[in-house]
Amino acid sequence: MPILSEQPKNMASFKPISIGGESSDIIADNTQTMNFLMSAKAEELQQQLEDIDIVKAYSADTESWNRRSAFSLITNEYRVHHLTAGSLRGDDKLGVSPALFQSIDETQVLSVLHVGKALCGHPNITHGGLLATLLDEITALTAIPNLPGKTGFTANLNINYRHPCIADQFIVAHSEITSVEGRKAF
Repeated sequence: MPILSEQPKNMASFKPISIGGESSDIIADNTQTMNFLMSAKAEELQQQLEDIDIVKAYSADTESWNRRSAFSLITNEYRVHHLTAGSLRGDDKLGVSPALFQSIDETQVLSVLHVGKALCGHPNITHGGLLATLLDEITALTAIPNLPGKTGFTANLNINYRHPCIADQFIVAHSEITSVEGRKAF
């Protein structure tokens, strides 16, 4: 299933998407692992997330993709110290856990997430440092299963921002590993 055919295959990327269709039931999975009650706004965003066509398509394609919980490996004790699972969570920030899909062969990860308007560097434009952080995390989720010892750190992250990312919308981030050389994944 092609994802973002206009993007080079060896880089993580974001693509804004629109929401369409009728509301659907929130699927029962482990995406809501945060230790707090969801606000009315978060519940609405979760409903919208589950209704996005790409989320429906990847959820249905169980032969190629596994849906994963974004923060399942982060304990509640550690979560308060974690940037994207803790500090940046909440209304008008990262309001809901992303829909996260990993390819069966573990070489790709696709994430659909909402960036709120409290995450701006300029009015209504999502902060570039946040986008870099999100790209770093999705790239790590793709690289680590393919590395010896299943652990790794970012040595280099080079980003060319081509367009502003408007806040208060859902975006798609996709990462694909094209090669592994020792402890380095590309």
